[in-house]
Amino acid sequence: MKTFTTLFTAILMTIATVAFANDDAKVYSGTVVLENGETLVGQIQMLSPTMNEVKVKFIGEDGKATTYKAKEVASYSFAFPKYDHKTKTYNNEVIEYVKKEVAVSPVPFGAKEVLVERQVAGSINLYNFYVETRQAAQAYAHNYFVEQDGQMIEINRENFKTVLKDMVADYPELSVKVGRKGYGYKYVAKIVAEYNDYAAPKGEMFGMSEVAPF
Repeated sequence: MKTFTTLFTAILMTIATVAFANDDAKVYSGTVVLENGETLVGQIQMLSPTMNEVKVKFIGEDGKATTYKAKEVASYSFAFPKYDHKTKTYNNEVIEYVKKEVAVSPVPFGAKEVLVERQVAGSINLYNFYVETRQAAQAYAHNYFVEQDGQMIEINRENFKTVLKDMVADYPELSVKVGRKGYGYKYVAKIVAEYNDYAAPKGEMFGMSEVAPF
């Protein structure tokens, strides 16, 4: 009887653990575009800042889960419910990852052709990129890449003013603000989005992620 009770308790604990894991999983409606051009519609499960760059866990409409490596995927995107403190409501925002070649793999001994999050799209693209540090104090290092005319440049606190001033030189009103109050390193996305709106053809607007179509 004691053996049965112990076994039954273990089963209950296992079920509870699995249920908790599923509730805690970050799963969002989205699409995956494979290298062969095929588009898959279903759900995307977030893994970790670096694992999201080397693979995609896709859950089809039939409930079947498939993990694709970065080399098999051209891009993927999903709808993320972002909380608006002003309206006190959640609005879906498109999060998009696209394939790019980077100098350092996100994970030790990993591939350098990975999927990076495109935070801002337009004449200048801004990407978020994470790398594992293997340090307890800070598990991941966050980097920015900017892309203009197909050229990818990594930016940091030391070089962002030089790089961005050069990229937005044809918009002098913005160029002079780079590095000043409200246009410092933590406002890189704002600077890029503002330039893209300026550079966009009349009637079009570029910028940060818009409402998701999913």
